[in-house]
Amino acid sequence: MADQSPPAAATAVFAGADTAPAARTTLQAMLAQVAGPFVADATLLLDELLTDASRDGAVCRDLRLGVLAGPARLRIEVTRTEPARPVTGPSSPERGWGRLLLEDLASDWSSDTDGALATTWVELRLPG
Repeated sequence: MADQSPPAAATAVFAGADTAPAARTTLQAMLAQVAGPFVADATLLLDELLTDASRDGAVCRDLRLGVLAGPARLRIEVTRTEPARPVTGPSSPERGWGRLLLEDLASDWSSDTDGALATTWVELRLPG
């Protein structure tokens, strides 16, 4: 499972198939006092994690958004259920784009697997 992070100052948890619209709205509300470019980067990472959670037959189970203290940062965590047999198809150059986004935009990130559950999280240091 995901690493043990400090308690969140603000947390939102989503479950179900179509969490993206509500998660985007909540993320923007959580970051209402933060500069637009940071919010755009955070939204892009959120979308990437949700896309990854539904790729190759996986199912998004849980999405958590949190603003953590000490130092102040945003944490996005997505847990998915991996399929018994992944759906495979032709590989495309876009497949590596998500990892490049994580490497470029996130302050820290990781992915952990526990049986059929896989969790990927990203953190971004809040400006200021």
